[in-house]
Amino acid sequence: MSFYALVIQVFAVILSYLVRRRPLIKAACTAWPVILMLTIMLPAGAFAQAAEKTVEIIDTEVAEETDADGSFDDAEGSLEDAVEVRGGSISADVRVSYNYADFDVPDITSEDIDLLRVRWRVGGAWGITERLRVAGRVAGICSSEDCNPDFYLRPEIPTAAGIADGQITFDEMFLHWFRSDRWGLAAGRMQTKFVARGGVFAKSLDRNDSNNLRVNWTDGLHSTFKMRNGWNSHLILQHNSADGASNIRQKPLDFSDSRARTTSFLAFENRTRRPFLLQRGLDISYLPKSLLKDGDLDGRREDYWGIVGRVAGRWPMRSEGPRLRFSSEFGYAPNTQTRAAAGLAGDGDVAGWA
Repeated sequence: MSFYALVIQVFAVILSYLVRRRPLIKAACTAWPVILMLTIMLPAGAFAQAAEKTVEIIDTEVAEETDADGSFDDAEGSLEDAVEVRGGSISADVRVSYNYADFDVPDITSEDIDLLRVRWRVGGAWGITERLRVAGRVAGICSSEDCNPDFYLRPEIPTAAGIADGQITFDEMFLHWFRSDRWGLAAGRMQTKFVARGGVFAKSLDRNDSNNLRVNWTDGLHSTFKMRNGWNSHLILQHNSADGASNIRQKPLDFSDSRARTTSFLAFENRTRRPFLLQRGLDISYLPKSLLKDGDLDGRREDYWGIVGRVAGRWPMRSEGPRLRFSSEFGYAPNTQTRAAAGLAGDGDVAGWA
């Protein structure tokens, strides 16, 4: 069964590469019939339902999963906790921060800065059928400097990290279809997170939507598959606006070229407990024609690749008492900007390791 899933995921990545010159809508229309055909061809026995679990077992697993996460920040994306259920649900959360800084340079300047910021989110989900649900969420930021409501409905984020203070937007609006308890496909606006889960705060070198007090999102298609050996695979085809991305993308990445509008992301993660290990993961990002090699629009435009690996663990592997947590990530970009574009001395390209 893992072989069939791998064929689907690899085929979708190749397909996104072939159609990168077209808008996302054409890419989705091209991919849907073939992916659906491959899904139908899978052996029916491969989608056998999991054995029924008692409430006590489920509560224990949830507690262990939360404990294994060890994160005070958001660590779950829109599809992580999805379950097949009928009916509706409503959720809300509020996060508050207060920052104070005192700048005092003798005989030059003296300044006090204090800022109170609040991020609020209200969302809901409705199970249309046991295999189909729709979800949406409204999010906003209010601060002591700007709390005048301003609805923002453009596809790209207005600042480098997310919406600005005072703005309100939809950070989730998607349709999620379950092929089984192990395979699902979502389309629309979602939260995508692939983070190291062993520390206090969730950290990531590639995808971590709406962390801290930020509000950003991912527009596109998100396919998930849970393998029987404990590995979960994710495939994301993301649409980027010509005016910018919807999640954090640093310069010299640029999406004004029509060939850069559809990007691909493939991830594998295993959170099965092993001696000292809680998480193993590998992510691959492909952003066609989005790297400004020379740092400007008139220079060379090339494909950008990003590879990220992560591992998280804990010792001892108990749920109570003192424990030592650790996590680490490494990243590598084979193709990077020139040193001159980064404002560094010397010839050649900057190093791609992180």
